[in-house]
Amino acid sequence: MELSQRVRAILSFVEASDAGSFASAARALGISSAAVSKNVASLEQALGIRLMNRTTRKLSITEEGEVFLKQARIAIEALDTAVDTVIARKMETSGHVRISTSAAFGRDQLIPVLPGLRTRYPALSVEVDFDDRVVDLVRDNYDLAIRGGRIIDSSLVSRPVCRLSMVLVASPDYLEAHGTPRIPEDGFVE
Repeated sequence: MELSQRVRAILSFVEASDAGSFASAARALGISSAAVSKNVASLEQALGIRLMNRTTRKLSITEEGEVFLKQARIAIEALDTAVDTVIARKMETSGHVRISTSAAFGRDQLIPVLPGLRTRYPALSVEVDFDDRVVDLVRDNYDLAIRGGRIIDSSLVSRPVCRLSMVLVASPDYLEAHGTPRIPEDGFVE
C-alpha cells in the first residue's frame, strides 16, 4: 500500500471509529461510505489484523484496533502540529526593515514607539536613518521613508501615518524688525 493510500485509510479508520459508522465518517471526510469501507478493509489487509468488527447496525473496534487507533491519533496530531507550526511561522512578522525619516519626526514620533514594535515583533530587525535629506528608496535600498508633504514620485505608494499640527512662531525682536506677517510670504526674510 503506497503512502497516500495508507494515510487515507488511516484517516478513514480514525473517522469511522469516532463517528461510529462508515456513513458518518464518509460525510465528515467528503467521500462515499463504500470508499471508507474499502479504505479500512485495505488497511486491515496491509496490517494483517482486523481493526473493526462490522454488523449491519454497528461498528466495534477490536483490541488491536484500539492499540492502532491510539497510535494513529498521535500521528495525526503530529501532522496537525507540523502544519500549524508552518502556518504560524509564515504569519510571523520577521525580517529586516530599513526606514528613512527626518531627525525631528524620528526623535519625536518614531523613537518612542520602537521599543513596543520590537516587543510585539521580536523576529523583526529595524534599521532607521534619521536624516533630513530626500532619499531614493530604490537606489538607497530603503523599505520605507516617513516624510511630510506631498510625494512627487508617482511610482511610490504613500499612506498617511499621522497628522502633525504646525505652528508659526516668531520672536518679539523679529516682529519688531520685520513687522507681523499676515500671509506666509510676509514672513520670508533672506
